[in-house]
Amino acid sequence: MTFFSLPQLLERSKFEYNDFKCCKIYNCEKTRYAELKGSEYVQHVLNKIAEEPRYSLFNLNNPYCGKYKFDVSKKKVIEVENPKSFLEGLQNLRRASPCYATEKFDRLVIYADLEASNLKLKYDGQVKMFGFYPIVSMRSSLSYINFIIEMSTDAASGKYSVLHNFKIKSIGEVRIKIDGIRLFNWMVNAVNWLTTFRKEFVRNWLEKQVENYLTEEIPFIEFPILLSDDEEDEEMLNQ
Repeated sequence: MTFFSLPQLLERSKFEYNDFKCCKIYNCEKTRYAELKGSEYVQHVLNKIAEEPRYSLFNLNNPYCGKYKFDVSKKKVIEVENPKSFLEGLQNLRRASPCYATEKFDRLVIYADLEASNLKLKYDGQVKMFGFYPIVSMRSSLSYINFIIEMSTDAASGKYSVLHNFKIKSIGEVRIKIDGIRLFNWMVNAVNWLTTFRKEFVRNWLEKQVENYLTEEIPFIEFPILLSDDEEDEEMLNQ
């Protein structure tokens, strides 16, 4: 029998569950019953998200931006009390079209088509630049976004979640403003120009960034488990 340390187990489980991303057996079945349960489940999750006015964005690789940083004196990772990066407006997140949920091989598979308006990202802190860490203040806003997210989680616990697919269908206007370093002004102007005249480029770039972020964060989120199946509802739908 092989024994693994906790870090090894985490890496092993992450690798194995990420293998599910390309596995067709985890495609969500779009039946009428799956739509009924999926819409109910996704709305329950959205209601939970709406309870928080803003969300901290964690980045473990950036000690100046994330929730955690490495304490050199104590040689350990510590939690920062007040993260400086926040996303606001998730209470505007809603279902854009039917959502689906089904259980397959002890996994709860979810397909959600969502949209949101007036999302805002705020960051106040330091960024690395030429070996220095100047203080900057960044504000960005997204007028509208419509996206599809496909994921699965352990049906019994709501843990060990994996992102299968993330796709942005359309985005609205993106505006960015950075204060603190004038050198960033030309970059901001270029980005704002791209968001107006090259939306396809911005959509693809944003899609990749969000997908990478969700891939890293979703495994650490505990999702609610699916409500128990009601056989009477299923029989009624089959009539």
